[in-house]
Amino acid sequence: LYRQGSTLRYRRFGGGSTPLVEDTVTSTIDTALAVTSSGVVYAVHGHNDGLRFAHRAANGTWGHTTVFTPATSGKRTIMFGIALDAGGKVHVAHGREAGTDQKSDRLWHTSNESGSWVTTLVTDSQGPGHLPSVVVDGSGAVHILHSRFDSSSPQLRLESRASPTSSWTSQSVAGETQTSYPTLLLGTAGSLHVVYRTWALKRLRHRRYASGSWSSALTIDSGNNEMGRWACAARGPNGRLHAIYE
Repeated sequence: LYRQGSTLRYRRFGGGSTPLVEDTVTSTIDTALAVTSSGVVYAVHGHNDGLRFAHRAANGTWGHTTVFTPATSGKRTIMFGIALDAGGKVHVAHGREAGTDQKSDRLWHTSNESGSWVTTLVTDSQGPGHLPSVVVDGSGAVHILHSRFDSSSPQLRLESRASPTSSWTSQSVAGETQTSYPTLLLGTAGSLHVVYRTWALKRLRHRRYASGSWSSALTIDSGNNEMGRWACAARGPNGRLHAIYE
């Protein structure tokens, strides 16, 4: 899922003589994508300041729904993460543009888990919602990893909600500061894995959260000032972690 000019495009590997199958969705700012095992595609993107949800059955046509519009005009909905729970319901984490510098001043959770789309404010404390990543574990708990710009020094925060009626709880990622470009994924037995960039140390790092505590940081790579941006990670069938980054 990517933006080309003012058009959002989706591609998948088709094989044969047409290796890429492309569909035009709509204009957009930021995007996120999830695909079910049966080939149903879910996408979210910014549209007219709000949050737009697009879906397509396997080899079908796209349908579109606006699921959230900010109350304050001109405050665009930005920076999306998307996940599906065990029942196939959609969970989206997203921010709200604070100004012209692409920083966020709100973190929201939008989901259709109740049967209709509902948006909940997760936190508005100290510039949250930058580059959120969201997962839903086996118990149905929602976890959102994001970067909070506290006095211009980015810090990773993990927000968690045990059930739809529970309050959100918040914690730092082992107290590290000057960290951003986070990605969050599920491990075994309810553990969480985070991959992120440290600005001061110029490193791409990994930590694991299990049984209420964080592991020591493992450096994946280190290099120049630009290294480690836009990190994305996934677990393979054998449980091994894979990461791609700038």
